[in-house]
Formats: sequence, C-alpha cells, structure tokens
Amino acid sequence: TMKISSSLLVITAIVSSAHGHFFTKTEQGNYYSGNHALAEITEDKRAIRISSDEFKSVAKSIVSKLVLEQETSKYNTWKERGSHVLEDGITPIDENKNFGKSSVDPRVPVGFGNLLEQRNFDVFVEDPGVSPFVSEALDGIPLESFETGWILMQGIGDLYNSNAVGGDNLVVDFVEHLTRNQLMLIRIVCESCVASHKEVFYRRITDPPLDMLDIIAKTWRSSGNIFGDDFKLYSTYNDAVEDTNAWTYCGGFDVSDQGFPGTCGRSAPVEDQWINMEKRNGQPDVAIFVQNSTASSDAFIRSDWEVEFEEHLSTNPSNDKALGLCWHIPLMDTRRQCWWACEYGERTNNLGALKLCLNLRHKGQVWKSRNFASDSESDEGIEEEGIIKFTHALGSDEGFPSLGTY
Repeated sequence: TMKISSSLLVITAIVSSAHGHFFTKTEQGNYYSGNHALAEITEDKRAIRISSDEFKSVAKSIVSKLVLEQETSKYNTWKERGSHVLEDGITPIDENKNFGKSSVDPRVPVGFGNLLEQRNFDVFVEDPGVSPFVSEALDGIPLESFETGWILMQGIGDLYNSNAVGGDNLVVDFVEHLTRNQLMLIRIVCESCVASHKEVFYRRITDPPLDMLDIIAKTWRSSGNIFGDDFKLYSTYNDAVEDTNAWTYCGGFDVSDQGFPGTCGRSAPVEDQWINMEKRNGQPDVAIFVQNSTASSDAFIRSDWEVEFEEHLSTNPSNDKALGLCWHIPLMDTRRQCWWACEYGERTNNLGALKLCLNLRHKGQVWKSRNFASDSESDEGIEEEGIIKFTHALGSDEGFPSLGTY
C-alpha cells in the first residue's frame, strides 16, 4: 500500500508540474503556488502602468494649460493693440469688431470706440474735469502768477516752450538780457541729464562775447571762455550768488558740435552730458535761461520742501509721479508753480491760484498720458528698419519692403 501511495504522489507531482500548478510545502506547513509570485509581478506592472497613465494625464493637463495661457496672452496682446484680427491676419478679434465706432450712443466721440483710448481714459485720467459750479465760479477770474525770476531764451525736447524769447535776433537778445544784470548768470536746465547736471548755473566773470549763446548751446570752446578766468560753474543759485562751492573741474572744450558743459563736473569729469540746441544730437530735454534783471529777490528763494521734492524726484521718478499730476510736468519751474498754486488754491480762497492749479494739473495729465504711451512703446519694443512690430494694431508687414520708420 505504501508503494502505491508513493507512486501516486510522484505521478501527481509530475502532472501538476506539467500544468504549472506545482505546490510545495512551506516551513509553516502551508502550500504556496508559483502562480502567486507571477500574480504579484503582474499586479506591480499594472500599478506602474496606472501610475504612468496618471502622470501622462497630469502632464498633458499642465501642457494644455500652458498652451492655453500662451494663446490667451497673445490674444489679449493683439486685442489691447486695437487690432481687428490676430497675427495670422485672418482670425477675428470679436471684442474689436466695432473698433473706431460708437455703437451705444452716436453722440459719443469716435475716439472712445478705441479700446486703447478707453483704457487710457479709465485708468490714467486722474482729474478728467471739475464741477460745473467750480467752472462757473472760476469763469472770468484771472490766473494767479508766480514769478520765477528767469527768462526762458531757448528750449528743446520736453522743455520746448513757445513762449521762449527765440527769434532771428536771439543771439543778440541773449547778450543784452545777460548784461542787464550786475551779476551775469546763465541757468541751464537739463531734465534728461544725470542728477548733478539737471540744473547748473554759469556765472560770467568777464564781458561775454557776442556769440555767448552759441558757446552754451552748441560750441563749448575755450577761446574767450576760460574756466576760472571768464566763468565759474555752480550747482545752486545761492552758491552762484555767494561764490561758494564752485565746481573744480571743467573740460571737453573745442569738440565739434558739442556745447555746454563739455565734460565739466563738480570735482571730476562727467561724460555725455553735453548739449547741442541746433542739431539736437546731445541731451534731448534742455532749456537755457538768463536772470531777469527786473525780478524781485524773493523770486529766487526756494523753500526747503521744494528743494527736497526736486532732489527726491531725480532719484525716485516712478514713485514720485504717483503722488499727483504736478509731478509729471517736465520743467521744474512749472512744477513749482503747480505745487504752489494747488497749495494756495485748495487751502485758501484764492480763486486765481485754484484756476492756475487746475490748468497746470491738466498739463500734467497730458504729460502723464504722453509718458505712458512712450513707456509702453519702450516696453513692447520699437519698430526696426521700418518693420511694424507684431503687436501693432495694423498687424504684421512681414515680407513687405521697408517703407521707413512709422
């Protein structure tokens, strides 16, 4: 009986092995199948596959989101430029289909159908108007005047002013105005210069040559213009009057087409601050003044807060311009008038000062809008070689010949 049983066990083991169901006894006495190991391996592979599918799904979602954001960004860029279509020149921009039209009320100015105009008006206009009661009260009121003590002889760039003396006899008039003063001072204001050169006072010691204006405006020469003998330079009006803290270095004379101040500096040479009022290839925003011989001494007094404001503005232009519209006016004399007029006009019953304040704030609004447009153009890039940039409202002109700068 034992022999038969052993044979059956052997046969059973062989058959079972042949069908892949070979069982062995474990130390604990339980039976363990080889198929169990295969099942675990399969389960691991399935888990890895599921994990991989989930990763692919998440990655695909992220990529789709990034693509959508990119496409949305491009769409918004073209929309804000006011274009009717996208870069391909075909896909329409629904929001701009009425570009340049007034679809709500025919009395609305056409310009306000322009999305850019709307954005500028809504976001950047701080003082769009005044109460009709205020306007009526100010009607017929003369503007208050604030004396600066200086005569504007010539200005370019942001400091250009149609009220400057100018004219065909400007060179002669310049010397006449200058020599009417016992203390002959020329004031050069350069808003585009570095802080040390934004306002410089040229004190003439000897009689000025007939072409004194040209020496300042375009030909900074040494002949008849010797530093220390014929003239001195100062950073403030008080220093110029009292002959204190004069600049100790001056150079850059006799360089073709380069005017004041050459390379002159407070104590060392300063490059690239020179001007040329004729060719305008130097500093772009410059004004030249002569002291007004009839001005009262009070006109030249600057309060501490004015000086502090100007110094702060030269180092923190972006932050300071957020303080109000007066800060956007380019010429410091007009900024001072705006500050003073608004201070008096809003705190007293001086209607002339209030009217001047409102007028100058309007100028500040114009400059703010202009500077915003200029900064936006700078941020987005400018046209190169007469090619319109891709964000231009008119679309791209790639493939077309250059037609010059737009």
